[in-house]
Amino acid sequence: MGKDLENNKEFKELKQVAGMSSKPFYLKKSKENIRALIVMGLMLIIMCIVTPYLLIVMPVYLVWSIIHFKKYKSEANRLLEDAINSYEVEKYDQCIEQLNKILEIEPENEKAKIISALIKYDKEEYEEVIQLLSKISPKILDNDLDLQIKLADCYIRVGKNENAKGLYEKLSRNIGKSDFIKEAINKLE
Repeated sequence: MGKDLENNKEFKELKQVAGMSSKPFYLKKSKENIRALIVMGLMLIIMCIVTPYLLIVMPVYLVWSIIHFKKYKSEANRLLEDAINSYEVEKYDQCIEQLNKILEIEPENEKAKIISALIKYDKEEYEEVIQLLSKISPKILDNDLDLQIKLADCYIRVGKNENAKGLYEKLSRNIGKSDFIKEAINKLE
């Protein structure tokens, strides 16, 4: 397991069966579409011309758009985009610095925690990976096969085989038949 996990043919097939895309949500950059806000605003203006009482809605829409745009352009979002770029070109030290800044601004930023965990996993800092992934929302963790398998691998590497076995059994129930998971469970018995 470990570094060989990504090269494992059965693991790659299992990811495809589970419906995992090639790029998970936490590595996708924000695709805030300013054009959509502008088009909606123009449509609202045209509707206001047709029905003047809709002019009341226009200031509300403008305030909402400004708030939405500012949130998109926030420091944390800019740092996250830079961190994702750094991660993609494997500048892990720079990425970790950016992620730490993000977590100072937004301590509950799930994407920053996950990317940090991925870097720690590559650096074989398994205890820290376990700590970071334990702070992730169960809903997110339960829907990401790659993170669950890496977490189970970390449990094995730090000697928490029962935790790993429980995670693999849960995966086996949720995903169904998988030689990779069966083999992992058999190794732990």
